[in-house]
Amino acid sequence: MNLGIYVIGLILLVLAGVSYVYAHRIAEKQLKQRFVKREAIPFDEWFRKYYGSTKLSKELVQDVLNIIASQIGIIPTQIRPDDRFDDEFRFQVKYRFLLIDDATGMALEHIFKKYTSSIRKIPSFETVDDLIHILANIALL
Repeated sequence: MNLGIYVIGLILLVLAGVSYVYAHRIAEKQLKQRFVKREAIPFDEWFRKYYGSTKLSKELVQDVLNIIASQIGIIPTQIRPDDRFDDEFRFQVKYRFLLIDDATGMALEHIFKKYTSSIRKIPSFETVDDLIHILANIALL
């Protein structure tokens, strides 16, 4: 009798794991699809187009793009400064009951660890441009 309960529990655990993996793969695919049609241009051209008239560090901007793009699996210059973290970089999954660690969250965590070791509170931001400017201001401190 007890063995039957363990078997049922194990089956439910395996099904939950398979559902999680399946939902996560669907979400990653949906996220990448948002960027497929965007043109990927050389970084120098991208930087001139969006930040050429600023004094922002080219290295910082490129690093932010590379970190976000590597976590999502896209080309860095497919990202635009006005891309919103609550929209373009958000998973949209039908399986709302699952907790999914999204790639954007991991990218942001990596960026914050790299650039904000002495900062206790990060100002709120909505777009890639907001994040770049916040990090540039922190780098000046």
